[in-house]
Amino acid sequence: MKLVSVLRKALSSSTSPACESPGAEALRPPPRWSGAYAARWTAAFKEAGAVHAAIAADLGPGRRSPTTETFAASAAPERPLPLATRVEVTHPAAAKAAGQLHASWLSSGSMSSARSLVMASPRVRDSIPWAAACTEHRVAVVVDVGDRDEAGRLNHCMRSTASAVLEHHTVAFKAANTSLTGHVLEKRMPELGPDALLRDVTAVMQPHRKGADGRAAAADCSVAVDGEQRGAGALEQRMAWLRIPGARDEAIAPGALLATCRHLRGLKLQGDQTIAFMSPDGDRRSAVFGAAWEIQQQIDVGGWNASLLPELVRSVCMRVGMHRDPTAFKMKEDVASLLAFASLALEERSRA
Repeated sequence: MKLVSVLRKALSSSTSPACESPGAEALRPPPRWSGAYAARWTAAFKEAGAVHAAIAADLGPGRRSPTTETFAASAAPERPLPLATRVEVTHPAAAKAAGQLHASWLSSGSMSSARSLVMASPRVRDSIPWAAACTEHRVAVVVDVGDRDEAGRLNHCMRSTASAVLEHHTVAFKAANTSLTGHVLEKRMPELGPDALLRDVTAVMQPHRKGADGRAAAADCSVAVDGEQRGAGALEQRMAWLRIPGARDEAIAPGALLATCRHLRGLKLQGDQTIAFMSPDGDRRSAVFGAAWEIQQQIDVGGWNASLLPELVRSVCMRVGMHRDPTAFKMKEDVASLLAFASLALEERSRA
């Protein structure tokens, strides 16, 4: 069924349960700092009901993939996770680690475009599988969405630059830039929000053994990654860690989505690199940013106009929902954010 007919049916039956978000309270509008984009979001919200209903129909119980398992990680509540898109880490230490990643692939990448995944923000006990995933899948950018209070409670493994001795490995997420006093140097990103920060981080995972004095010492062995031996067992991956403010009960600002995609486009990542979109508990926020990046790449290919944007948003949300979580776009406010973002991205490309 074409989108037009689906939208007409949804508009003619606005009281249909498919148009509602069962058990979900409405989100607050985007924060005031979003400025001129706030009016764009308000206009998109008025038009989002039909697209939201179509997405709900696409991802309804009868349309969901049966190849799922109920999986709970230390950083995410128990929820179904599609087996076909679950991010696997082959490093032996990751399989033995106490923590597991709650992560899903969104795209496989190409010669000119990086892969992308959506996940729950890793906690300290997830350090080994996350560091292994960073090196194995060449994670070049981490887009981390949340607020300060959540970050404090989360015990995010990337927040500390100190090394952690976990099982038989020493893991650290070292800041690339520090001041003479040892303070981490971060770049403020005001276009993404008043508290948005960019930090260069290197994930390091080093096998160790206990020396004669009982202390951990570097192990003299090597580890296979992607079929190649990496020297002395030490694995490293440098990443840009982009932290973006976003409250759990607040709609995502279209301007933040636009600025994030603009930043990612400027990095010119390659197909063997990965962008990780994460949020506390792996909730809707990381899925919205992941969907925005998918929309941006489609717009960059060309062939889209304003009348086709609802179809583009619907198709991307359906694919992200199937790859990650069918309930990821149950909030109408998130669909409005993506519609407003798509309109802004198309206008920006037209001006280029």
